[in-house]
Amino acid sequence: SLMKGHITFGCFNNLLKINSDVVRLWSRLLSDVPDSILFLKTPALSVESVRVRVQDLLLDAGIAEERMRLEGGTPQMQHIAAYGEIDIALDPFPCSGGMTTAEACWMGVPVVTLASDRFVGRISSTVLHALGHEEWIARDPAEYLKIAAGLASDRDRMVETRKDARARFMDSALCDGAGLARALEQTYRSVWQEFCAQGTL
Repeated sequence: SLMKGHITFGCFNNLLKINSDVVRLWSRLLSDVPDSILFLKTPALSVESVRVRVQDLLLDAGIAEERMRLEGGTPQMQHIAAYGEIDIALDPFPCSGGMTTAEACWMGVPVVTLASDRFVGRISSTVLHALGHEEWIARDPAEYLKIAAGLASDRDRMVETRKDARARFMDSALCDGAGLARALEQTYRSVWQEFCAQGTL
């Protein structure tokens, strides 16, 4: 992490979302950002055979063993605290994160995502839009690399992101339960009005 003198990219998502295309792009990113580390943390990595398989996947993509950190599951408080050890979260694709992205943003960690043309690939984008961080949403792999490398070179910005992250999250639509309820009520009302207007009762 920044405190250790190097950039740590992290992904705490389900391993099922991490494929060879994702890993190859991450390998290019590590090449673009010298001395950076890739930190993967998820319960499945507690299983030795899974850990070895993931390590081999990373090695095959050109990521040296000394530049990877693989960690299994931990109790929730330790899991959340681990976000303090990463500087930039890397969202997988085409299936993006959901709760993982929200957790990272809550802890002040920027999340770089590649928006796809389907719902499962736009969940992180929705979270980032709600937080006013559209600048972290990439339209293609090249932009994903550019955003992540740009964040890595702007340490002051990463520090500032951590400072106002919690307040930004609390003030966003993500925490506006009453507003969500009103919007849902209005949707139900509109659907009912449209049904009644069709005269099919």
